[in-house]
Amino acid sequence: MRRLDEGRAAYPVGILPYFVCNYMCSATYTTYYSNYLVSQGISAEEIGSIMALAPLVGLLMQPVWGAAADRMKWKNTVLAILTAGTTLALLAGGFVRSTLWAYAVVCSYSFFCTSISPMMETIALEALEKGRYNFGPVRMTGTIAYALTAPLVGFVLADNYRLVPFFAALFMGLGLLALLCMPRVEGHQHGRRERVSVARLLKNRQLMLMMAFTVVLMLGMSHYNTYFSLYFQQLGADSSQLGLSFFLAGAGEVPFLLMGDRLFRRLGVGRLLLISAAAMALRMLLIGVSTDLTFVLLTQLLHGLCYIVLSFAMAKFVNLVVPDELKASGQMLLAVVGFGLARSAGAWISGLLVRSVGMRAPFFLSAGVCALGLVAFGALILHSPELKNAGREAEL
Repeated sequence: MRRLDEGRAAYPVGILPYFVCNYMCSATYTTYYSNYLVSQGISAEEIGSIMALAPLVGLLMQPVWGAAADRMKWKNTVLAILTAGTTLALLAGGFVRSTLWAYAVVCSYSFFCTSISPMMETIALEALEKGRYNFGPVRMTGTIAYALTAPLVGFVLADNYRLVPFFAALFMGLGLLALLCMPRVEGHQHGRRERVSVARLLKNRQLMLMMAFTVVLMLGMSHYNTYFSLYFQQLGADSSQLGLSFFLAGAGEVPFLLMGDRLFRRLGVGRLLLISAAAMALRMLLIGVSTDLTFVLLTQLLHGLCYIVLSFAMAKFVNLVVPDELKASGQMLLAVVGFGLARSAGAWISGLLVRSVGMRAPFFLSAGVCALGLVAFGALILHSPELKNAGREAEL
């Protein structure tokens, strides 16, 4: 255990309420919003197109939000704007009556919400860094909130999905109040005449390769992210069982988050991404193999080795290798390139596949993409000391 010194900053406990509110909103939206759109007459094929186009709007804005946060006096100001905008978009989302309106609402939501996660993680990581505190317990707070909210909302809904947008808006609205508790983190370029260019990030070979690996894995996960809720419902699940499935997914993350910071220091980002790739390939394969509701439900426990390992490791890695003046921009670049573009492209491809082969078969393709990433990037990472120790050396 690290020895504490007298000058160590107090634990930034004010971070936690916002993480809770954000993940409560995310649990509601991610788990049930597709079902809400179906209840409003939007077809499954159209949902694939909506979920593919909408993130592009958020992706276009993420570099803008990141640059603004780095140059403002406080990064929290940008987070407040994003939170308020997301709340209003969700309220408007409760009145979808047509496909065009669904496009408009989801695009508006994406315009603001896509940038919230990298922004709050930037603020959290910088605040924690001052006292050398671990990120895992903070991220676990969000995970627990997500895991508890999904089944609770599912129980309350009782297969009536019309209240989904309003529940999500309520949780995000509470996030505005939670921002009052959050420690303020400065924009490191505020007041400076000379600007540090984002192009500096593109010259970091380790960072670019890990982002490329992230893109491949997110392509592999995109069919799950877009269609799992509908597929699970197609197998016979009701809203309570759907909520339970996401509870298990959240619960599966807890063991990793308890050890995540220690594992990052010992293994580095490359090895953690390889573990994530292997777990993703296995998970997608198992979902595709069986149509038994209970079996598919239990595969959700593998979530604790999939996306959370990927997102946790990459967030910490970016915070380590990016200069202070580009902390927010670095997290936004990860969100745009690593997560957003891949998810958008994958959702579009999934929509095309669903029209021709249904929802089950694409899970096998997803498993293949993850396995291909494991082999290709595994060869690069394990045969290069520089890549194998990326992130690991920085904290040893």
